[in-house]
Amino acid sequence: TNQSSAGSSTESGNPANLGNKALKIGQWREGTGIRTRVRSITQSADVKLPSYLVGDSEAQGAIADIEMCARASTEGPITGYSHRNFVVFDADGGQYQQASSSWDVWPPRPQFPAELNVAPGQCARGWILFSVPADTRVTKISNGGSDRPTAEWLLQ
Repeated sequence: TNQSSAGSSTESGNPANLGNKALKIGQWREGTGIRTRVRSITQSADVKLPSYLVGDSEAQGAIADIEMCARASTEGPITGYSHRNFVVFDADGGQYQQASSSWDVWPPRPQFPAELNVAPGQCARGWILFSVPADTRVTKISNGGSDRPTAEWLLQ
C-alpha cells in the first residue's frame, strides 16, 4: 500500500495537530506511516544572505529545516509530499509560500525534495526557503498547505 496521504487532514486516522494541539519546533507529528518535524526555522530578518544576494527581494525569506521519516512497518515508499506542502504564517494570518529562486547555493543545502520518495525505515531532510519580507516575523509553519493542514508548529 502506498502511503501517499499528503492531503488528508488526519493522515490515515491520526488527529491533526492544529490550534491547541499544535506542536513546538522540534516535536514530531506522528502520522500512521510517516513522522514529520520542523527541526528549526530562522526568521527572514536573521538570515545571513551570501553577499551576491544582498538586496535581491527574491532571495529574502525565512528558512526551515524539515525532516520526514517513513516508519519501518510502512508497506512501500512514502510519496506525494514535497516542499509545496509547507506554508508559513505571520501573526496577522498572512501566508507565505516557498520561494522560487536562489536554489543554486542558497538556502543551505540540502534543499527539501521537490518530490518525496522515502523507503520504509528511511528519512528525508532538507531546507525550504519561504518568500517572507525581512520585516515580517513568522509565527507558525503548517504542513498540508493552507487548505488541508495536518499539523502546525508554533514559534515561541
